[in-house]
Amino acid sequence: MSRFLSPTLEAVTPYTPGEQPQDQQYIKLNTNESPYLPSPAVVAAVSEAEVEKLIKAALDTFTEALAEGERIFLPGFGTFAPVARAARKGRNPKTGEELSLPACNAIKFTAAKRLKDAMNR
Repeated sequence: MSRFLSPTLEAVTPYTPGEQPQDQQYIKLNTNESPYLPSPAVVAAVSEAEVEKLIKAALDTFTEALAEGERIFLPGFGTFAPVARAARKGRNPKTGEELSLPACNAIKFTAAKRLKDAMNR
């Protein structure tokens, strides 16, 4: 390889972190590795933070897609679709006064068969 590297060093296989000896008589630890699992509190905190990030990212993606007029299909759960609502007349339920409701965009949810079946058991 190199004129500066001796043939003896050239033949040595480099250490791979986490790699274990093949004879299984002992466990080799790197100085940065621990033989103990992290505490349940650490696992819960890391998991919660990761799940929170994933949920936030998914909701941001869904929001963007719906704002652009795309449908979102979640297999086994249902479909979210943007719909345009025309301007219409409405009534105030307390006073009965007639109101003019402006046109707007709304989200329509259609449940999947699996979700409907689970709800009607």
